[in-house]
Amino acid sequence: MNQLIKADWFNLLLEDLDSLMTEGVHESRWKLIETYYAVVERIKQDIPNFEREDVYGKKIVQFIAKSLQRGERMLYYALEITEKWPDINKIPDGKNASITKLIKYLHPNEERDWPICPNCGQKIKRKS
Repeated sequence: MNQLIKADWFNLLLEDLDSLMTEGVHESRWKLIETYYAVVERIKQDIPNFEREDVYGKKIVQFIAKSLQRGERMLYYALEITEKWPDINKIPDGKNASITKLIKYLHPNEERDWPICPNCGQKIKRKS
């Protein structure tokens, strides 16, 4: 194993793998941001239809989330993000952004509902 670690080709392999994984993570985070922008845009296209129905105002998001069986909070966050930064290319951190980082910019003092460890009773926080 020690010989393998010292081999140039092995170090190049590790660099390439690390680069591929890092790029994949950045691309997936950016794709999720693009997806939420598209979701909000699509909802906004049909706002006039909701105005003619019984569902209106903040209830629109609740109704859509429930109908999709998705989290209502995430749709609210997506709406907030697109209102704060209407141009996706001007969001903080650019391509290094993530939905979580954008939510933290909007709500810096918001305490997360972290799960509690059944063994020690401490909040379980994932690394950012």
